[in-house]
Amino acid sequence: MLFSLVFIAMALDDLIAQLRERRLRDVSDKKTRKKEPSVSIARKLVEPEEKEESSDAIRASVYKKIIERYAEVIGLQEEKTIPELKALVNPEDESIGKIKARFLEEIKGSDAAWEYSFERDFPFFAKKALSYCFSLKPVNADLSVSYWLKPSEIVELQAADPFDKAIFLCSLLISGGGNAKVRVLELEGNAKHAVVLLELGGKIVLLDPSCSNEFEEGETEEKALGKHSLEGKGFLRSLYEFSDSDYSDFEE
Repeated sequence: MLFSLVFIAMALDDLIAQLRERRLRDVSDKKTRKKEPSVSIARKLVEPEEKEESSDAIRASVYKKIIERYAEVIGLQEEKTIPELKALVNPEDESIGKIKARFLEEIKGSDAAWEYSFERDFPFFAKKALSYCFSLKPVNADLSVSYWLKPSEIVELQAADPFDKAIFLCSLLISGGGNAKVRVLELEGNAKHAVVLLELGGKIVLLDPSCSNEFEEGETEEKALGKHSLEGKGFLRSLYEFSDSDYSDFEE
């Protein structure tokens, strides 16, 4: 019996290696990024949720066991190459477009002659985008599997983890004409966390939809980042950043 289990494990290892090789064979940039576990966001930031029914808790436990049984295979498919990572920021996504249209209607109000002006209206648009993403319920899934939610899934669930919130917010801001990018940080305690950096009014604005619906401004990126902390964990260094068109690595 033990020999059979060892044989099966070795066969799975070979299969995973083959899948990885096949997946990266035709990709020019072999580097990949996996979503790192971020800081758990305290429940005090959102309204209390109703206690799960016992049947729901059992169902969730079963789903967790099934998912983690195939964690390595799932993780391989969820690990993103640099082009795939950039593609996650998608201002043209249908769900992003619907949220954008809602914001523009709210800014327009009853003015039938109103037309969007970036200089005049974008600051209001950016505040609405940040407030929307801040209102999304936090997802701190106790899973060993790396995963990324699509914009349509975020809108449907009205929930997202810090990385997906930052990507969703960045997509919204770019759709409104903003020069935004996702910056992945290392915080104290080796925590990895994603925020959004935006150029606005000659300053750098840091937006963290996981902990605040307020802008954090600085004359430079380093000054804006230096002010930031999450759950008492201060900023240590930048790891990498990306948008729909660019990628930069600060570790190389």
